[in-house]
Amino acid sequence: MMDSLLGLLSEDDKNVIISVAQGVVPVFVRLLDSSSSMEMKEKTVAAISRVSMEVGSQEKRLVSFSKENTRAIGCRGGISSLLEICDAGTPNSQAIVVGVLRNLARFQEIKENFIEENAISVILEP
Repeated sequence: MMDSLLGLLSEDDKNVIISVAQGVVPVFVRLLDSSSSMEMKEKTVAAISRVSMEVGSQEKRLVSFSKENTRAIGCRGGISSLLEICDAGTPNSQAIVVGVLRNLARFQEIKENFIEENAISVILEP
């Protein structure tokens, strides 16, 4: 199921825009937080990464993460789940997580969550 969803998100930028508009980000955060399988967490992070990237043509760019979606990740334990993947995930999923965290850090509203979760030291650990 998650593989199919990832395929749809990768297939067309319109699918990303529609998914975000339909409220997929909080669903991903709940899945990320509730899943006990590292493989499922890594696939969920890949989906979160895709919806957090810039999509659209050069004339029309849309950053899929809105303030509401960013708050959903910060307030529902999403940052701690992302940091767990930084600690225990595959090198590929770790790279994806760092990209997601970088996209999240652009929003002032979530910076306190980064501090509370000790995110900076986790990311910078060798």
